[in-house]
Amino acid sequence: MLSRSAAATLSFLRTLPTSVACETCIGAYLRAERLDVLKIIRELIEAGRILCQYAECPVCRERGIVAEVRRERAA
Repeated sequence: MLSRSAAATLSFLRTLPTSVACETCIGAYLRAERLDVLKIIRELIEAGRILCQYAECPVCRERGIVAEVRRERAA
């Protein structure tokens, strides 16, 4: 079961057309400190809900580590 903040982060990412955002943009959405955002991202990675990669954030256009919602695998 995800924490309330992790569920909110996942919902936020899913509202974006690319389902991708950097930690700074996630923090701004949640109004959370960087350390808290990193803990939330770790929780979502461990739950298998997101992955991270180096790319441009489509929200702020900064290059860096971004969180991306994992796509469901077809059976």
